[in-house]
Amino acid sequence: MTKVLWFFIKAVCGFVALVGVLFVTFSLGNLYFLLSGRVEPDFEQPGVAPVLVMLVIGLAITIVGYKLPHWLDKDHTR
Repeated sequence: MTKVLWFFIKAVCGFVALVGVLFVTFSLGNLYFLLSGRVEPDFEQPGVAPVLVMLVIGLAITIVGYKLPHWLDKDHTR
């Protein structure tokens, strides 16, 4: 791979990892408020199950965004 393509891949993967971190952060905040009883689930606030699903999705996006350049690191020096 060329160095420009490799830089582009790393930049996109970094952005994807940051988006995953945002999912995790907001999910953990919602989960904290739901479990502490400060808010109750209603039409605007999701329950615990959808928040946990978003947390798992955010963790998966973060891991893929972080590890994908390492998984693709076959021949980027040429």
